Amino acid sequence: MGYAKKVFRRDRSGRRFVWGLLLASACFRSMAQGQAEQLFTAQERAWISANPVVHVAVDPDWRPLEYVEDGVYKGLSAEYLKAIARVSGLEFRWKQGLGWPSARAALAERSIDLLAATSQQMAAPQSREHIAYSKPYFVGSTLIVTRASSPVMFDPRQLEGKKVAVKAGGGYERSLRLRYPAILLVAVETATEALERVASGELYAAIDVDAVLIPILQHRYFDTLHVAGSIAELPAVVSIGIRMDQPLLVSIINKSLATLTARETDHMLARWVDAASYGPPSWSELLKYYCREMLVVVLFLAIFMYLLCNAHLAQRQARRSERDKAMLLAVMSHEIRTPMNAILSSVELLGRARLAPEDAELAKIAVTSANTLLGLLDCALDFSKLEAERMVLEFRPTNIDGLIEEALSISELRAQEKGLPMKMSLQWDSPLWLSVDALRLRQVLINLLCNAIKFTEAGEVKVVAGFEIDPEDSARGLLHLSIIDTGIGISWRDQRRLFQAFTQADDSITRKFGGTGLGLTICRRLLGLMGGTIVLHSELGKGTTFVVRVPALLAEPQVHLQQTNSSASTAAAGSGMPALKVLVVEDHPQNQFVIRRQLQTMGHENVQALTGQAGLDCFAGERFDVVLLDCNLPDIDGYSVARRIRVMEAGRQIRTPIIAISAMVGAEHAESCFDAGIDGLLTKPLRVDQLREIIDLWCDRCTPSPEPADGDLLSAFFATCHLDFEPLPGFAQACDWPQVAHRAHRIAGAAMMLDQPRVVEAARRLEALCQEPVEIATVHMAIEHLQHALESACR
Repeated sequence: MGYAKKVFRRDRSGRRFVWGLLLASACFRSMAQGQAEQLFTAQERAWISANPVVHVAVDPDWRPLEYVEDGVYKGLSAEYLKAIARVSGLEFRWKQGLGWPSARAALAERSIDLLAATSQQMAAPQSREHIAYSKPYFVGSTLIVTRASSPVMFDPRQLEGKKVAVKAGGGYERSLRLRYPAILLVAVETATEALERVASGELYAAIDVDAVLIPILQHRYFDTLHVAGSIAELPAVVSIGIRMDQPLLVSIINKSLATLTARETDHMLARWVDAASYGPPSWSELLKYYCREMLVVVLFLAIFMYLLCNAHLAQRQARRSERDKAMLLAVMSHEIRTPMNAILSSVELLGRARLAPEDAELAKIAVTSANTLLGLLDCALDFSKLEAERMVLEFRPTNIDGLIEEALSISELRAQEKGLPMKMSLQWDSPLWLSVDALRLRQVLINLLCNAIKFTEAGEVKVVAGFEIDPEDSARGLLHLSIIDTGIGISWRDQRRLFQAFTQADDSITRKFGGTGLGLTICRRLLGLMGGTIVLHSELGKGTTFVVRVPALLAEPQVHLQQTNSSASTAAAGSGMPALKVLVVEDHPQNQFVIRRQLQTMGHENVQALTGQAGLDCFAGERFDVVLLDCNLPDIDGYSVARRIRVMEAGRQIRTPIIAISAMVGAEHAESCFDAGIDGLLTKPLRVDQLREIIDLWCDRCTPSPEPADGDLLSAFFATCHLDFEPLPGFAQACDWPQVAHRAHRIAGAAMMLDQPRVVEAARRLEALCQEPVEIATVHMAIEHLQHALESACR
């Protein structure tokens, strides 16, 4: 029923619209009839009623005065006929198939009623007997068009003996033949053809009305053909030609024309004459008449493309050079670290032996020099990343108090060797947590502290830290870090170039203290990435102050998992670990020797393999507690060896820790190790303490205890998991990924024993993500996910 009502309403509204249109039409018709009754006589109105349709002959191509396009009659004459029709109520129908010469004959034979555009001045004398003319509705000038090199025309007689194009069968042809018989007239069908033949040099000139010629000249023959003159005695006066036996029609047309206003006629001229268009020029016309201009454009485009290609090639070459430089640095890092492993580890082992004081000092100097060389290598790699804009910052909540204390503790040993006290002044009351890139900010602070210690022989080194809240946004502010020393100072002249790469204050600084001059450059660029600044204040002989300013957001302190059982006992940490059996897969003989001595120092048994296949054979025949695996082997790369070991372990139900020992560094290497199933990473040169720590990390063994009852087992599980989880945020903040992965591995193992799938899944995901330190934010999210899983299990 509702739908029927809607249909009825729509139908009713539609009928109202139709009735409105009919009423408006009736009103308009009555107004037109009323106007016609006042304008025309009774005889004229009777003629209109008896002859409502008037047949018209038109010129099919005399643009823009009149022409036929796509079967539609258009042009200025057509517009005037429409205006006459509106006034008189007549309907004008143009007769198709009539050319201009045959149209006059048709008018004489009374098969048509009028000619829409004709000129009484140019008509033949015999045609005036059967044609009556309306008042003129357009008057134009008769122009002479020639090529640009032709002389100006003041007299049409200058064209005598020359070939001139005119429209065939029109008034111009008759008038010119009568008045200037010496001109060699050539009849053409259209004005476009006439100008084309003049431009080609076939004809000397073309003659036609200005309204026809000027639009074509401007559109197609700009700067090629020009108006050479006009024929003043032969103006183009255009009227409507009407049958002589229709005087009432002549009167009706003249009265209708008289009703038009100046605004109406201006609009007609603007639409059909001023805005006449002849369509886009063809490519041949463009090439023919704009050849020089197009050559200039093509030449410009060729030069532009040449420069663009050169720029593109230069960019590709720069990128290739950047890749080559990065590859060179990576290869250099690998090739230097491999022999440095043997050098540094051997000297370190030598320093642990009983040596004479002088020999011990020499060993200490060798270790210090080797560490300096590795530091220089790390600076070069960091500088390369900054130059290539591949350095990515990871902002996360950071305890600024702990970050500063950690930087001081790392630098304190060097200060103690020189007898320099290190002081810290924090200008806030409670621990400050900010969202910063802790790793890079710590790197900047350590670099500045090391420089301060290096160039200070007496006095002290001090860190003053403050935080200024943004007055417009209380959630952000500016961290100030001032590193103050009482060292040698820097002259004003040297301060201006101190932050340039590979530059120090003067050459004597390099000779006395060493260094590459990259440290401050790296600090400045890292701070620039953070949106911060570094400012130097120094006075020669009195000391130096570096002021670091870093904008940062305030952050919430990290929430640690609450202990579920205060009486839980601490798990054994692997102290007193029995001797382990270690498989060492390393192709460098010196490194093999050094690693064997390092493991012997720790009391572990080791088996050596020079190739990847030899390592796989050893692993297949014996049981090992840990595998130390080089990733660059002569036959099989270390990643493939690790994958094969994991396949071999599938049937044993035992997972042997695999630790990569390689000179390669970077996120890609870490990701490849993770994909291959490698548990830990060590970068050459291997230090005894680092090797011991990572072996203890992955091979810790606890003394078995009596199995508790179910309730006690759950309590022990939650307590142990809490102890493993509690340091995770701190390890993650310090970017100690092996420790994070190890703790997550322990939690996953314990959760599997007690069938806690959510904890197992969260812990394994965290363990996997720890092999991709680039995704630091994802690791922190995984830690929070594991926290929620443990809290759910506790409930």
